[in-house]
Amino acid sequence: MGRKKREVLERTKVILPMAMVGWGGAQSSRKEIGFQITDFFDSPSTGYGQYVFDANQSFLSSGSTDTPGLRIVSVAMYALPRFALDTSTSPVLLLFGVPVSQAGSPSCGAQCSTLVLPASDARWIPVGRWQASTLLRDSNVQLRSGVGALSNCVALASYAVLDPDSFTPITDVEMQLKLVIEVAQPLPLQAGTLSNAYPTNIPEWNGVVVSSSGLSPEPTLVEAVRLTDAL
Repeated sequence: MGRKKREVLERTKVILPMAMVGWGGAQSSRKEIGFQITDFFDSPSTGYGQYVFDANQSFLSSGSTDTPGLRIVSVAMYALPRFALDTSTSPVLLLFGVPVSQAGSPSCGAQCSTLVLPASDARWIPVGRWQASTLLRDSNVQLRSGVGALSNCVALASYAVLDPDSFTPITDVEMQLKLVIEVAQPLPLQAGTLSNAYPTNIPEWNGVVVSSSGLSPEPTLVEAVRLTDAL
């Protein structure tokens, strides 16, 4: 795989004020926050590549090992041909798919191919996309885990840059690829302390607020109920 260019974490639809809430409990609520991750990288020098992703990471806290992991919602790949800037006149065939296990046997789902012509301009070209709700609706179909040092990760895409006539790998045409991953992060319930008071020395039914001996800290559970984009 070529050198990684940069990685961008974008906010999508909702924003959670994490520093104010301080999530970090092990128990999850039924609510999720959506994130869109955009990763840029070069086409593989061998012509074939895979994208492996750590779905156990969290974008809601740092250094916490008990925060729930990510649920993959969708994956889409785009290509920016270098010959839009160079002088190459050869078309390129891009293959896209996702490694899956179907009834225990390895397979490749969401396969598609895209022919990138020399006349293409400098715009991102859609290569392939898969949606978890469609691809994984059959319980016999599952995403495949990584191998070796990546065994705790999940493979999100396989891709190839080929000659459309001979179907041999192209290694001399460098293209920039972009993978857009939409994930959902479960929101954990936060165990906290609620500071309040229960004044009882009210002389009569009126709108007067009375004093008390002080605040009474009590254990409680905090859960997000409304997520708002503040921008």
